[in-house]
Parts: sequence; structure tokens; C-alpha cells
Amino acid sequence: MAYPLVKFESDSGKVKPSVMVISDSYYWGIFDLGMSNVFSNNQFWFYNKKIYPESFKSDLLASDVNLHQAIADHDVIILMATEATLPSLGWGFIERAYDMFTNPDYKEIDRDEFQEKVRRLRNKIKSSEEWMKSIEIKANKKNISVDSMITLDAIWVIKNEKDK
Repeated sequence: MAYPLVKFESDSGKVKPSVMVISDSYYWGIFDLGMSNVFSNNQFWFYNKKIYPESFKSDLLASDVNLHQAIADHDVIILMATEATLPSLGWGFIERAYDMFTNPDYKEIDRDEFQEKVRRLRNKIKSSEEWMKSIEIKANKKNISVDSMITLDAIWVIKNEKDK
């Protein structure tokens, strides 16, 4: 195994960029090597859930942060995943950022509130015979379960409500 010897040169007078890293546990090794010495502001969004180093003192959740401001506050954004977690790359960050930058009506929504809306709408869909027929057709076309299609439909309806 290769074990790198990492050194940081004196950087007085140099401008250091700020970084936001959205990653799995692999980044802990890099973080522990002293990445905070390389950047002026080093934020590690662990699985896009907790933000470090702030969460060492008191939990800071990614869902509680204004995403637009967080992105604007950083010069570099790194998305990193090991091979095992690659299918989950971003852990919702990419979708949230994409929605924020492409949807002119975008507004941050409380995650618990959103999940409650989805739950209520799923129940409404299940109680509608006509809606369920439509769901079954869509599920067959997409080759997914009816339950997954109910959730996707509920999310689509919530995101496309006119009364945002």
C-alpha cells in the first residue's frame, strides 16, 4: 500500500478558494489529511445529510441550509463517491441543485412537510379508482412497481402545484 506523506507549504498572502464536498465516508480520509489547510472554507456534506466541521459542535443538516447561498459561498464544489456508492452520487444534492437552478418558481421546502404531503397524496391516489388505473398503466410502461409509480405521481403533482 502507498502511504502518502502530505505537507502544506506556508500560504501567507495567498488566496485560498473555498470548497464544498458532497461525499460518502471515503472523504473522511482526505479530510483528516488536512484539507482544511488547503481551502479557506472547507465544508464536507457527509452523504448530503450532516455538514462538517460545523456538526462536530452541533448538528448542521444539509436540509436546513439555504442551498443557493451555500453554493454561492463556495468557489469549488466536489461530488465524490466510492464505487460502492456511485449509484447514489450526490445523495439528492444534484437533483435539489438542478431544480433550484432550472425552476423559476423554486422554493426550499421543509423535508418533513414534503414527506407528509407525499403521504397524504399517496392515500388520495389509492382511494381513487380512476387514478389507480392510470397509475397501473404508467407503472407497466415504465416497468416499475405500482407503489413506486404512486410515489412518483404524488411527487410530480406536489412539485407542479400552481399554489406554491
